[in-house]
Amino acid sequence: MKHIDLIAARMEQARWERGIPVAELARRIGVDRKRLWRVLNGERVMRADEFVRLCMELGVGLGRFI
Repeated sequence: MKHIDLIAARMEQARWERGIPVAELARRIGVDRKRLWRVLNGERVMRADEFVRLCMELGVGLGRFI
């Protein structure tokens, strides 16, 4: 598994654990729902600003990805 796939899987797990629908999370971080869905499913690489906003919104520390 590539590192980017691992990051996407951990983000998706954090979203699922918090019970936040993709559409709601996308709204909260200011991205399109389809774009976020593709990121969380490993179909698209996320930008650094998306990564930081996702970490903040999900309450996930950056250390979880190291």
